[in-house]
Amino acid sequence: MSTACQAQPVGEPPIVNVDNVSFRYQDSTAGITDVTIQASRGERILLLGKNGSGKSTLLSLIAGKHAASAGKVSVLGRDGFNDTTLNWHVALIGTPWPPEAYFNCSVKRVASPAPDEARRAKIAGALHLPLSADIDKMSAGEKRRVQVLHGMLRENDVLLLDECSTEIDLAERRTVLSLVAEECEGPKRACCIYATHILDGIEDWATRVIVMEDGKVVRDEPYDAALRADKLLAHRWLAKEPFVPFEPVSKYPFAAGDALKEDEVAIRVNNLSFKRGERYILKDCSFVIPKGARALLVGCNGTGKTTLLQMLAGRTFFANKNSELTIHGYRCFHDIPQLNRLVSFGGDWWTRLPGGEMHVGELIASPLTEHAENVRAALRVDLRWDVRYVSAGERKRIQLLLALEAPSQVVLLDEATADLDLDMRHVLLHLLTKYSREHNVTVLYTTHIFEGLENWATDCVILDRNKLGVHEHIRGGVDTRSIMDTLIDLKSKETWFSPE
Repeated sequence: MSTACQAQPVGEPPIVNVDNVSFRYQDSTAGITDVTIQASRGERILLLGKNGSGKSTLLSLIAGKHAASAGKVSVLGRDGFNDTTLNWHVALIGTPWPPEAYFNCSVKRVASPAPDEARRAKIAGALHLPLSADIDKMSAGEKRRVQVLHGMLRENDVLLLDECSTEIDLAERRTVLSLVAEECEGPKRACCIYATHILDGIEDWATRVIVMEDGKVVRDEPYDAALRADKLLAHRWLAKEPFVPFEPVSKYPFAAGDALKEDEVAIRVNNLSFKRGERYILKDCSFVIPKGARALLVGCNGTGKTTLLQMLAGRTFFANKNSELTIHGYRCFHDIPQLNRLVSFGGDWWTRLPGGEMHVGELIASPLTEHAENVRAALRVDLRWDVRYVSAGERKRIQLLLALEAPSQVVLLDEATADLDLDMRHVLLHLLTKYSREHNVTVLYTTHIFEGLENWATDCVILDRNKLGVHEHIRGGVDTRSIMDTLIDLKSKETWFSPE
């Protein structure tokens, strides 16, 4: 992937011009203040900042979703809000679609506006999206890739990516960035602005970086070789607090392949098979997680991670006649009263906001228990927040508070750190580490974000779509770089994909 940005021809105006723009939300919450940036053709701009810093607000203004309170936004020399013909030139790929958006839809139907079928086939193939596939039956990451396909059906002049790679696996994330780079380096020389907190593999992609803080641009400079080589870049720019690395796991009592005593087992998956329609998601899948473990459950999109967590949490019905899934000896789904007292689950993330005013304090039992107050303080959630006017990261922190407000013995988290900035990501991981070490709480955590996870996990279960089960179960020291390499290798060997 080339990092050289083609020079802007002399005299050619910028493709995006944000001139001294400010914006306020209806509740007077600050969005952005006095922001001025320009973007030229061919640029690939990384837009960084903490939760609530104004990244999504800036992208929505450029996309014409809001009118600026002050200042002016122009795209291709035209008014970004009033000129609706810009919808044919600007694509904003951001918030996940609600379920009704793809109900009873195939990929081909969603991508039917394609002006160029060859282009549609090329992008769908690169993203491993069969055109006949039913979107309802896809994983969260596959659904996100459908959004990317939809946003790239036309050759746009401006691509605005707002955390669009959340839920997308590492290998497919690289594919998305490669497709965008082709658009920026191709004949049309599109401009891309990409807001993200996921920095795995981003170093060789960007040509420029803009950093926002408290609604203002605080840094804007070329993303040169020196910056790409600086491994502490993100922590210097994005984290207000010093990064405290996790200590290596030492003297872990369980080795791979060890048989555990029944009172040592937190989670047991025993020859589990599960089908959705006619397709197996998991088949004869088995592994055991010890009590007190901090376990990663990883795999490429479509390997069944979310399905498995939903089954463990009792959110998905299945017979479980032979105790294929148990937590502390209780059968998942069937023994709900006992498991509700044992298990905390974070995974049913909101896909839409309430229609009216709703404050965090109305969603949680009052007064807060000591445990709930400790979680609230760690996640820095303000009970006065109106959930309609918070950032995606702040919204995720609210939901994590609701998931973790009561003490539990097992915590199940599905992509819990997606949308969280670096500070909050590490706060959550350190909080889970404390529970694990001090209270023997078991954590099972699925993620595609590996930055900052070094030395955190005691266990890692890698799922393989070809096997429909476990590729490897690692105990003790978990090398995240090795895990990432394994996932990319497994992706390259997947045999299920057919373009149609």
